[in-house]
Amino acid sequence: EDLIAYALDEDWTRALLSHEEGRELIRSLMADPLANATPQIQVQPGALIVRVLRVLERQITPEAVRRWVEGAVRLADVAEALPAPRERVEANRAEERLRSGEERPIRDVLLGFGILVGVMAVLALPAVACVGLSALAAAVQ
Repeated sequence: EDLIAYALDEDWTRALLSHEEGRELIRSLMADPLANATPQIQVQPGALIVRVLRVLERQITPEAVRRWVEGAVRLADVAEALPAPRERVEANRAEERLRSGEERPIRDVLLGFGILVGVMAVLALPAVACVGLSALAAAVQ
């Protein structure tokens, strides 16, 4: 099959892929009937993410969403029932913030954008002042 798996803990990934229900759920999620869809499944600390790329808006129906959500929830149940991976990876701060529902990532982006605009404005002031003085000098003459 056309399945590519990247694993930090190969034994845990093999256990998931060899679990009968897990394997069937992965096949079902990856074999989405939508034309041109490219599904991806990512299992990471505290989250199972299903992305369906290259989907047209008109293809997103309540039935398709229900199918993706139900499959992802069932696959998460299977993954959580497996023995814990030997290779443990902790979620980074950004992942933790996103999962906790904090508004901080958006605030941080806006704050960073504001700082960038402020720095650009401060750097532009000498150039504006020189242009303004040159124009004033030309007007006086």
